[in-house]
Amino acid sequence: MKIRVSVLLFFFLSVLGDTSDAQENVTTFGMQFKPIFVSDIGGGGAFITSEGPLSVGVMPSTGFAYGMIVRRGLTKNISIESGLNRVQRNYGYLFTDSDTEFERQLNFGIVSYEVPIKAMIFVRMGERLYLNNGLGFSVDIYASDVAVGDIQLEALTLRGAWAKIALEGHVGFEYRTKKAGYFYLGGTYHNPFSPVARSIVFYSTATDLRHMDFFLRGGYLTLDLKYFFNEPPVRK
Repeated sequence: MKIRVSVLLFFFLSVLGDTSDAQENVTTFGMQFKPIFVSDIGGGGAFITSEGPLSVGVMPSTGFAYGMIVRRGLTKNISIESGLNRVQRNYGYLFTDSDTEFERQLNFGIVSYEVPIKAMIFVRMGERLYLNNGLGFSVDIYASDVAVGDIQLEALTLRGAWAKIALEGHVGFEYRTKKAGYFYLGGTYHNPFSPVARSIVFYSTATDLRHMDFFLRGGYLTLDLKYFFNEPPVRK
């Protein structure tokens, strides 16, 4: 609901405020790097699951995403943005058996690819500074299953469906130069509509083999660093 309100607010401001430089019917290309921060948003934060004396503490850690961007101007204030990003999410599992006081940590990463498409609204804040807000969806593609550990303790993370749909929204500031390109600083909210993977932890002792399973959700927040090449001249 807050995202919808912000989109309506920025749209209202864009109508009342000064218009952007000509971007209608212009296509620009760029690149981006996005550090991923641990957050409870969308259930993507740390949690503990337990079964009898066994417990697993799931600890997401900082990851990153990078890729290319393409933007198409529809009007002076509204654009569509898409691209392709490679995403690295990192996790640590702290496994504990309270009966034997056995404790061990497993670390691994999950690689995925994102193809977002978002509608963007621009509001001119100064001679070359613009505020923009975007909202849309992303197709998240998961590369493979992941296994880590050994015969005593192993974690197997299964991707389930090879692709998921996620909600994605962002807000940020863009500084446009005449010759050096466009520089962007902002933040993104990314939240798949369903769990992104099922994880199974296998624990083997001298007399028994036990397992615990749980789901991983993929919501996260990022700091967005983007660079766009200068727009080519519009041909008439």
